[in-house]
Amino acid sequence: MRPGEIHLSRALLLSIGLLIALPAPVRAGTNLIRNGGFEEGPGEYPGVGKYWETNDGQPHPAINGLTGETKHAGNWSQWLKAHSTWDLGAVRQVSAYNSVTPGKTYRIQAWIKTANVGNPAGWYVFGLWWFQGDAYLGDSKMPRQETNNYDWRLISWTAVAPPGADRVAAVLTRHTDGDVWYDDVFIGEESPGTPEIVCMPPTFDRRVRRGGSLPDDSFTIHNAGGGTLNYTVASDVSWITVSPESGISTGDVNTCVITYSVSSLAVSEYVGSLTVIDPAAVNSPQTVRVTLRVTIPGDFNLDGDVDLEDFGTFQICYSGPGVPQLDAACSEARLDDDTDVDLDDFALWQTCFSGPAGPVNPVCTGH
Repeated sequence: MRPGEIHLSRALLLSIGLLIALPAPVRAGTNLIRNGGFEEGPGEYPGVGKYWETNDGQPHPAINGLTGETKHAGNWSQWLKAHSTWDLGAVRQVSAYNSVTPGKTYRIQAWIKTANVGNPAGWYVFGLWWFQGDAYLGDSKMPRQETNNYDWRLISWTAVAPPGADRVAAVLTRHTDGDVWYDDVFIGEESPGTPEIVCMPPTFDRRVRRGGSLPDDSFTIHNAGGGTLNYTVASDVSWITVSPESGISTGDVNTCVITYSVSSLAVSEYVGSLTVIDPAAVNSPQTVRVTLRVTIPGDFNLDGDVDLEDFGTFQICYSGPGVPQLDAACSEARLDDDTDVDLDDFALWQTCFSGPAGPVNPVCTGH
């Protein structure tokens, strides 16, 4: 099939709006590619993501695969497999009619991993095609990399839509030998201006009993400025991981999930930071701060024992029967899990008393 020809399956026609009247205009900055992260799973073609199609409209399960073993983020990536006979593999997706404006600048990017590429021509694995209706107008190729084989990296560039262009196709290829994996494919209009990082909420305060676990948390990242925010997120501690570790925003709000691994942590207070970086952003870097207190019952100063120093804190927090004690600093003194701090809590605290440097039973309160 020549570049100017295009095979459109019925499923793809439905997805891009050919069989429906006058699709709504696409908002600037919106990803024109559906299922760019492949999280919606397979579609019409074996081993090919939903809304995507093979280059010739035929199934090629020997060279196309959705995989959860090698991916940048989420559960899936699109894999174009090395094959001893087939020296070319390609899948693509064409945007909706009237989704592109001539003369506008578009951001094209994807996370890509390659392996076993030996042919010098194999550097070209990602590009786009411009269309006017169904007529091919031209293409734009990814920047050439310094090596043909690399671990996951963000390939990103901009291109201006040519006169007459009203659609664009993302083209993922295995141009010669080797394997290529794709994730988080994006094509969207580039907004003018400088990006600005906004993280919400910017802090988390968590408590957990020693040996226990914590549910996941989440925070959002969005671009409050202009242009396209291309960010990465990194944790500075081993007990926090974040997913996904990168993203893009032209104003849309992205969610990141924080996962905690705290069951092996000793009694103490810990602080970790998630750093969000985009060198082009006016306020890069930004941080999300996580404060964690790992506790045992009755040990209010987190020194690993329950002694008279902790009793001093208990006295300060004592509120009496039926009087709610809502001070966050006194939450650990509510040992019987009601809202007050009274003699019932003191009785439980006495069962936990160890004296200076004495061992504490982590279930001394019965739970």
